[in-house]
Amino acid sequence: YEQMLASDQIDAVYIPLPNSMHAEWTMRAARHGKHVFCEKPLAASAAEAEQMVAACRAAGVTLFEAFVFLYHPQSLELRRRLTSGAIGELVQVQMGFTFPLKRPTDNIRMNRELAGGSLMDVGCYAITFARFALGEEPVSVQAAVRMDPAYGVDTLASMVLTFRGDRHASLQAGFEAAGGQRATLHGTRGFIEVPQPCHP
Repeated sequence: YEQMLASDQIDAVYIPLPNSMHAEWTMRAARHGKHVFCEKPLAASAAEAEQMVAACRAAGVTLFEAFVFLYHPQSLELRRRLTSGAIGELVQVQMGFTFPLKRPTDNIRMNRELAGGSLMDVGCYAITFARFALGEEPVSVQAAVRMDPAYGVDTLASMVLTFRGDRHASLQAGFEAAGGQRATLHGTRGFIEVPQPCHP
């Protein structure tokens, strides 16, 4: 990794490492003047994310979190329809991203030391989708999780994000439920169902 970062033939790097390694290698890349495309979630904590942003700003490089679905034609069409008022005012978003993960396992998603857990894996997709659909940041968040006693990570998460104007997003994520990806956006005059919202 260090040899790649030292190379003048490389302008940018993609960091697909486990969650616990994102901050370290993003900041190393920034120190070498490399732009960074970092896998989601950007960091294992808010403090790490702030350090990463500061390091990239100081180095004058771009830091980009790898939520590519935000730029997919399906998402851009969804944004166009919402902006045009096709369903009236968007007031509620429902989204789930769940799949059963067999145990026992050595899957990194279940590794506490690598910043695993359903919120860090599929929950961040649901949160990002809600923020994208509603076009702003939530003003409050409530959540409940199920912690796996053997692995020490959350395996089910339910969240309610409240946005300005008492608009809500109800989100589910987890490794213990079937369902895959699904989203429904409720407006004052209609609704939109979005198949595979994060992997169109």
